[in-house]
Amino acid sequence: MNSIKNYGVYGRTMESVRNNCMGCMTEVGEKNIYAVVEFAASDPNVKKDIDLIPNKWITEESDGFSCRYPPSNDYCKLEKYARELRDAKKNWSTYTIKILSYADSYKQGQRRLNRAFTTLDLKSTDDESNKHTGSAKPKILSNVAVGKDLRSILPMQNNTSRISTSRKEKSSLEKLLNDGT
Repeated sequence: MNSIKNYGVYGRTMESVRNNCMGCMTEVGEKNIYAVVEFAASDPNVKKDIDLIPNKWITEESDGFSCRYPPSNDYCKLEKYARELRDAKKNWSTYTIKILSYADSYKQGQRRLNRAFTTLDLKSTDDESNKHTGSAKPKILSNVAVGKDLRSILPMQNNTSRISTSRKEKSSLEKLLNDGT
């Protein structure tokens, strides 16, 4: 594959990214040093692979982007290579990719990688996503809070002629409710 320029987003050159995004730098220690990428699958029926890699492994080609990626016997070292921003080795295979998102740190890249499996908008933070969708994070309740909430629910009106509860069942129910206090 012919190397033209390093880096880029969605088929744009790095110059256009810099012009459209104030402060988009790719130097180590600055912004956008990692990328969440989707590897092109040769079979359209196969799920696509997504990973977090250092931006320096990416090369812009005339028809898109590619990256060097370690062989399977080095997969156990992949996280270390990425965290340490190691250079891609010449013996690594080259794969066609689509850049989904950039990240300023490995931690941010991991969050965006995890988000890539469930959403298309990788750049927003969890708080930003909640603002846009109107959803809130779920409330986590303790056992005591759940017990209080359950005890505050009024009992259903029942017709005793149709439903009969034995003393043993009533006793078990009362014991269960009282154990939560």
